[in-house]
Amino acid sequence: MVTNIFNGEKKNSGFGKGELYERLDTFDENPTKINGEWRRIGNIPIINGKVMDTVYKDFQDKTKEGHFIIFADNIRLTALNFTRLDSSGNDNYPGSAIMTKYSIEEDSIRERFIYGNSYGIEWYERRHNNESVRKIDLIGNRLYIKNFNPDNQSGNIIIFEKDLS
Repeated sequence: MVTNIFNGEKKNSGFGKGELYERLDTFDENPTKINGEWRRIGNIPIINGKVMDTVYKDFQDKTKEGHFIIFADNIRLTALNFTRLDSSGNDNYPGSAIMTKYSIEEDSIRERFIYGNSYGIEWYERRHNNESVRKIDLIGNRLYIKNFNPDNQSGNIIIFEKDLS
């Protein structure tokens, strides 16, 4: 089934803009072990190669902050926002949205950047050839994704919990 959706506006001048979307019903044709919706619940900092204590964050308080991912077949969608205050106390981080194409390779996820807002693009430009390979571990309804910089032996392990609702 294919559904076309047009969303647009017309100005008084007779000109306007619009977007045309086409829905393709190919979801769940090639599921992976991580398909589904995931919500970040915490992270484990790694500083100078040393694993630190787990820091849990409850995003259930409906604040402006959160980090969510959806895996569907070989596409990952990510939306996140955290408060990042500058020296004047202003939040200077508008959040990020990213879409990647991914594959699971043994204990790792390989992702190739497809689309994102400016912060998503900036994050992937730091990676060679817009590609990222990270270690993952799936334990029950928790997914652990390791972000690690071998140059300074630092990073974190992000903990996500699967949305079972």
